Amino acid sequence: MDFVKLDRHLDSQLREGIPGFDIIVCKNGRSVHRYMNGTTDYLREKATNGNELYWIYSATKVITMTAVMRLVEEGKLDLEDPVEKYIPAFRGVTVRRQDGSITPAKNTLCLRHLMSMSGGLDYDQKEPHFLEALREKHADTAAVVDAIAKRPLLFEPGEGYKYSFCHDVMGRVVEVAAGKRFYDWLKENIFDPLGMKETYMHAGDEAVFRRLVAQFEWHDDHTSTPFRHFNNYIFSDRYDSGGAGIITSVADYGKFIGALSNNGESADGYRLLTRGSIDKLRFTTLPDDILRGAYTKFDWGYSYALGVYSLARPEVSGTKAPVGTFGWDGAAGAYVMAEPDSRIGVFMATQVLGCPYIYKVVHQKVRDLVFDALL
Repeated sequence: MDFVKLDRHLDSQLREGIPGFDIIVCKNGRSVHRYMNGTTDYLREKATNGNELYWIYSATKVITMTAVMRLVEEGKLDLEDPVEKYIPAFRGVTVRRQDGSITPAKNTLCLRHLMSMSGGLDYDQKEPHFLEALREKHADTAAVVDAIAKRPLLFEPGEGYKYSFCHDVMGRVVEVAAGKRFYDWLKENIFDPLGMKETYMHAGDEAVFRRLVAQFEWHDDHTSTPFRHFNNYIFSDRYDSGGAGIITSVADYGKFIGALSNNGESADGYRLLTRGSIDKLRFTTLPDDILRGAYTKFDWGYSYALGVYSLARPEVSGTKAPVGTFGWDGAAGAYVMAEPDSRIGVFMATQVLGCPYIYKVVHQKVRDLVFDALL
C-alpha cells in the first residue's frame, strides 16, 4: 500500500484555497492510512493535528440513512410506509403545479421518497411556516418538521429529484419509530458501540465549540477567506438535523465508515448493518431520466440511491472504483466513500464552504488514488 501520490495530491490543494484537511483510509474495517496537513484557525497559524472537530454538514446524511436501515432491519420501519404514519402533519399533502395551482398529491408520499430526495420537498429556510416555527427559541425537531410538512410539494412524490429537507424529516421519523430523540438513538446504536466518543449534534458545550476548526469561504480565483463560525442548519438547541447536524472528528467518522465499508461490521465485531441493507442503500437508484439535469453528480457517472451517491458508470471518469461505490459529501468539503466488495472506506474532512472545485476535482482524484493504492 503506497499512499504517497494521495498525500502529495492533497498537499497540492493547500495552494488551491483549501486551508487544511485530514483524511483516513480504511481496509477491512481498520485504518490503514491517516494523513493531515494545513491549518485550522482563521490566522492560518495552527497546524492540523488530528484532534480537531468538524461540522460535517451533509455527510450526516449517510449516518441518518444507516439509522433508517437499522430500523428497517428491526421491523420498526418499512420503506413503503406512508410518511403520515409517523408524522401526521404530512396527511393530505399538496403539490404546487407548474401553472401555480395547488392541488392534492396523487401519489402517496412514502419513506423511500424522502430517502431518495424524490419527496418533492425543498431547502427553503425563509418559508413562512418554517419561520413561524422558529419563533420558538427552543423549537424541537417535531415542531420544525411539522412546519416543513405544511408547504406544498414541488412535484408528485417519486416523479422528480430535489436536494432538500427530506433527510431532516427522516430524522424525525427515526425519533417516532424508536421512541426517543434522534441524537440519543444515534448515540446508543451507532456512536457508543463503535467507540465514537467525540461525535455530537450541537456545539453548545464550550469545550466542543473551541475544538471546531475555523471555516472559510472559497472563491473562484482559488483563494479562501474566513467565514463566520456557524451551521445554519442547526435551528435550535433541541433540533437534531438528520441532514446536516453532526460534529465529529476524523478518527470517529473513520470508525463509522470503516464498519460500513466492511460489509456493515466493525473490526471489533459490532454489526452496524447487514450486507443486504447496504446493498439496498446503494443500489436502489432513481431512474436516469429523473436525475439527468437535476443531479450534478450524474454527469460524473453517479446515480442517486437511498440518500447516497452510487457509482453507476465508472467509464465516465475511467476510475478503478467499481459500480456500487457509494457515499456522500458535506458543505464544507467533507468526503465519504465506501465500497463493501473490496472493503475500502474513506473519510476526509476540511473546512471550506462554497467550493465546487473540491467535489468535482479533489474528491474524484482522492477516490482514484485510494483505489490505485489498495488495488
